[in-house]
Amino acid sequence: MITPTARETIGETVRKLTIIWMAMLGSVGVYVAITLFVASGMPPLMKLTPELSVMLKAILAVISGLNLAVVFFLDKRLRSRDAILATLKGQGFGAFQPGAGEEDEGRRNIVILVAAYFQLCLIKWALVETIAIYGLVLAFVTSETLAPSMFYLAAAVFMANMKPRDSELEEIFRHGGVL
Repeated sequence: MITPTARETIGETVRKLTIIWMAMLGSVGVYVAITLFVASGMPPLMKLTPELSVMLKAILAVISGLNLAVVFFLDKRLRSRDAILATLKGQGFGAFQPGAGEEDEGRRNIVILVAAYFQLCLIKWALVETIAIYGLVLAFVTSETLAPSMFYLAAAVFMANMKPRDSELEEIFRHGGVL
């Protein structure tokens, strides 16, 4: 059973995170606009042989895949019951200690779990946004639009699927024993 205080905290946290998430998703759109209106009309910043161009695209694609693997690993690991309990003991991810006025253990645990979820979301989104940045780099280095578009599309799709949800935070609260 979710208490009214926990429900309010969850709703407020998700609203704040949604604003940040929208800004980060919107930045992918900015990269697309820069590519279409600036980079595509410029000569390439570097003269690359076709082989080097293919190699650069492949390297950035592999690094993008690694970024996604890290995102999925972090998400699964840091939202696990063990990680959440370690966080509450001050030994886990985001070993955040609330300030004065948080003596009530239930409220203290909520503050710690909200901070940990906030950090997890920001890290995941930053790692996904870097995929779009790789596309922007390609746009300026090669003056192409197709290859960068694939990076932008991947970043937008994965970012869209990472929208903060009440249910995620509720699950974290349940694992932490605050619901």
